[in-house]
Amino acid sequence: MKKSAHLLVKSLENVKNYDIAFKDDGIDLNKADFIKYSDIKLLTKTQDFYVIFYRENVTVFPINTLNNFSNDLFEEFLFDKTGLSFEYCQL
Repeated sequence: MKKSAHLLVKSLENVKNYDIAFKDDGIDLNKADFIKYSDIKLLTKTQDFYVIFYRENVTVFPINTLNNFSNDLFEEFLFDKTGLSFEYCQL
């Protein structure tokens, strides 16, 4: 988990805002980046945020922004696509 925390802090240096679209073949970040589900290495959540680690990057977004999914359905969807469960991280 120490490596994950380091990646999160390092990624905050280049924060960008994106619209996130979850598709059948991956996650589309405002057409600026596309994340294949197979590229996702770790799924983490805090009380307020989902954190997705992929390649050498991280995407963070508020839990309450999921308009089309309940939290449980969203987590199940990503588990089905990645084989990974969200690990809870208390900050």
